[in-house]
Amino acid sequence: MALCLWYLRLEKLILMKDSNICIGIILFNPTNDEINSLIRLTNENNVYVYVNSNIDNEVKSVLHEKTKYIYCSNVNFGISKAMNHLFAESKKDGFKYFMCLDQDTIINDDFSICEIEKEIFNINAKFLEHDFLGYNLNSSENQYSFQDFIIISGTIFNLEILQKMGFFNENYFVDLVDYEISIRASVFKYKFINLLNNKFFDHKSNQADTLHSIFCFTVRTRRYEYSRIKQSILSYMNLLFFSIKKLQIYLFIKLFRSFLIYIYFRLISIFPIKDS
Repeated sequence: MALCLWYLRLEKLILMKDSNICIGIILFNPTNDEINSLIRLTNENNVYVYVNSNIDNEVKSVLHEKTKYIYCSNVNFGISKAMNHLFAESKKDGFKYFMCLDQDTIINDDFSICEIEKEIFNINAKFLEHDFLGYNLNSSENQYSFQDFIIISGTIFNLEILQKMGFFNENYFVDLVDYEISIRASVFKYKFINLLNNKFFDHKSNQADTLHSIFCFTVRTRRYEYSRIKQSILSYMNLLFFSIKKLQIYLFIKLFRSFLIYIYFRLISIFPIKDS
């Protein structure tokens, strides 16, 4: 029995490592829990890592041994530049799909890269009239639906189409990188679609949100430094102009609504933090 279980695990490992899907994660001042979670993920998956900060030499040594590829910059170059580096490396290595994850994303034991690959194959066969740039894990819908705007973490990109269209716009440091690629995909007539096989994926639990008291209400949001808020507002302005320029009126309306919500929550974040 033990030999049989060992064989099944070995077979699963081989299938995982031979997958067309790799995983990419950007690290920035990671916690021990996040490092341990990443190391567990490397046991059965091809993982590409870009480190945007200093990390312990011992941790760096382990990651060099366990990951498919790691690059340590020691300087924070943001999301777009780091991801573009990993996109290029994984494409060069022959991978077809690239799954983006945040360092604080929770992946439970139900995760199966093989099952995701099967679902992507079925989607491509089902929707032959569409070219898909990405497949999204963030949606809670129980049926396939197209996504106008995606979140980078939890999106699986088709590397061939992404390279053809152009990787992430490096003028966007962190915020709105996902919105920019979403609008550009619409211009090129490429689609994003949600995946149903996403019960293993949790992008919300470890978010650094805070509770703020405003009059009689409690609102969950997050505080950012002034420099980041200023950068985000400028990025919104650039994207709103770009969407109008490319006649993406529907996405312009949705983006403007998102901008108003962003301003609302930044104002809320000024109020005192409520004790948990």
